[in-house]
Amino acid sequence: MFCLIFKGVGRGVLSEKFKGCDKGNQQMLYGSIIHFVFQQVLQKGLTLEEQILKEATNIVQQARFLHDMYKSNTTEGEVLEEIKKYIPQMKKWLDQYTNFAFACSQKKEDLNITKVTDIEENIWCPRYGVKGKIDLTIKNKERYEKCIVPLELKTGRPSFSMEHKGQLIQISINMNYLEKSCLYLEEYISSITGAQNDSVHMARLHGTTMFKDAKSDAEEHIYKQLNLKIDEFMDLASYDWLLPEAKGHASGYVIDLVAFLQSTFMSFTNLPEKVAKTACMSACKHIANSLKEFLLTNEIRQLTMGSLQQFNLDLIQCEQFAASEPIPGANDGNLTLAFAGIRQLLDLFLNWDWSLYLADYGQTNSKYVRVQPQVALSLLEKLHNADKKKNTIFGSLNKKERDKKKLLDTVLKQLRGLVNGSTQQIQG
Repeated sequence: MFCLIFKGVGRGVLSEKFKGCDKGNQQMLYGSIIHFVFQQVLQKGLTLEEQILKEATNIVQQARFLHDMYKSNTTEGEVLEEIKKYIPQMKKWLDQYTNFAFACSQKKEDLNITKVTDIEENIWCPRYGVKGKIDLTIKNKERYEKCIVPLELKTGRPSFSMEHKGQLIQISINMNYLEKSCLYLEEYISSITGAQNDSVHMARLHGTTMFKDAKSDAEEHIYKQLNLKIDEFMDLASYDWLLPEAKGHASGYVIDLVAFLQSTFMSFTNLPEKVAKTACMSACKHIANSLKEFLLTNEIRQLTMGSLQQFNLDLIQCEQFAASEPIPGANDGNLTLAFAGIRQLLDLFLNWDWSLYLADYGQTNSKYVRVQPQVALSLLEKLHNADKKKNTIFGSLNKKERDKKKLLDTVLKQLRGLVNGSTQQIQG
């Protein structure tokens, strides 16, 4: 099962049932026409941009699309201009995955289309609960020799919607069953031919490897799309790094992110346990890395203890999610370990535990074993920069603040020594 994704084009879902004149339906119309154009281009073996444009021009003049254009208050010219944006992407995809032209005969891709045998072919399999239409049925060549495979086109925005999650999960489950079915088929063929299980003549099907690879591709796509969706939430983060004190509650983007993850992993119940756990671990690691990048980015020159305390509230929300067993059976503590590095870093600063950190540095049982000196130094310098600005504004320091500044300078000096390979012992 393969997917083609064109960015920025709406999906033609329910276009026959819900037609109107809103902008959303206009995007659905674009998506439906581009989907159809690509089907026709593949079926006719077109590979040149001029050929694709000519085919698209003929298609937008068809009565069924003219009717939809009228209802969406859209002209042929507007639709054609929208299609033109995606012709280079179509051309690139055709060059990479099709074998219509003689010059493309040396391709080594897993997908190498030599012919389109059918469009919108009906498929019905009660055993797996599958009923619908396949966008394209194609002849594929090269890696698995010659075989017939389905090709599913996706002309919507790359997303991790409930619909797309369901499709990926279903593909993974189907490929898992089909992979296992090959074993039974091999045994059946071998029993007919008289070959034994340990015989070199026992039947071996290419389908076993093909289904395994397809399942792996679907699973990798789940992990990738989940992390991309997490990035969308992370992009909503807006920290005030000069905050004097924490707000007392987690940031809105983290609360929304946790809610999304909880609903997402509820839909993973039908996935193999290993796949669901891997997706959950991948998500937790991605969040932890993103949080760490917030603190260490060079764009931030100054930060306060108040901003770190607020950041800590967000981290607590993520840790609580990891500890809540979002995937049944994932209660071994491994998910919370994904946040161990950022947790140790924050604890070091919030507890101001420099004496212990410096004394135990390099020991395997150190409380802050995951905190690298260069990371601690980078964060401490930002804290120091904020203090310097504050001291410049308010003038002279009292004794407590002078002692704090002296300790800060000492720690900075010792951290620089560790980063530069110096083994000088900390005093005091």
